Amino acid sequence: MVVPVRDRADAVGRVVTGVLTQTFADTEVIVVDDGSTDETVAAVRAAGDDRVRLVHQEPSGTASALATGLDAARGRWSAVVDVDTELSAVWLARLGRLVDSTGARFATCGGEQRHLDGSTTPISPRAGSSDPLAGACLRSGAFVTETPLLREAADRLRSEELNDRANPTAVVGGEALRRILDEDAVVARTPERLVRWSEPMAAERVGGDELRLDWAFQALDVLARSPIPDATLLARYATIGGVAAARLRRRSESRMLFRVACMSQPEIREHWGRLIVSYLAPISDRVWNPEAGDEPEPVVDLTDGNEPLADA
Repeated sequence: MVVPVRDRADAVGRVVTGVLTQTFADTEVIVVDDGSTDETVAAVRAAGDDRVRLVHQEPSGTASALATGLDAARGRWSAVVDVDTELSAVWLARLGRLVDSTGARFATCGGEQRHLDGSTTPISPRAGSSDPLAGACLRSGAFVTETPLLREAADRLRSEELNDRANPTAVVGGEALRRILDEDAVVARTPERLVRWSEPMAAERVGGDELRLDWAFQALDVLARSPIPDATLLARYATIGGVAAARLRRRSESRMLFRVACMSQPEIREHWGRLIVSYLAPISDRVWNPEAGDEPEPVVDLTDGNEPLADA
């Protein structure tokens, strides 16, 4: 799966966690950073999972980022997802079964558009005509297809300099891919709403520990909806959030998050040590508050065997 992103440290962690918590585990996440100037890269690295590959490029536009990511893709099938897309935990498994049962070269599902006023609009693929992609849902995350097909479509999109299009994901899935997909190719459709799209909200940017605490709560929200939550990922984000909350002196949130880490990985002594320290305010302040004069504990280095995320 390819995630093109630029300056979205507020949201990229949610979509990355959404892929890592899929019930179908054999997947990779290629995040293409299109020259971000905020903490987007740190948000991606926070996942600490070797299924996540980070690719950097100079600011070149979404279409170029898609092509770059697909060039790096190693799997037989690919999808493109933007950071304002939420994926059901069974998204990949359902689409995979649909492909296996139909022999399709392209599979599409339904979803739900969430509006700023809280209302939602259901969106479902429809039966097509002679055009194999007619009626397909071509939004972010709503389709998967063979990697070579999607790669060629993305290359055409990049060469035609369509970076300014409002929805390059749909263009890749529609205009460019339609020229490549054979007329007799099987396109499988399911009305299941496996994706939710949100309209980006204009909000004041936050950074530092406020942002890291937000990453943690986003990830825990995604993990709570997974039928098979990843204990290591859960503990990692709980620790990131717990340390951030401790630095902000939000003690109740810090203790709650450290308890989550302890319950997720009770065998890791460091989790219990952090929890104990969080109840001792003077010691907590010395450990985690930079103004106390001591070097604060790293937010992401959890000393539990996780290696830092390597760039592709």
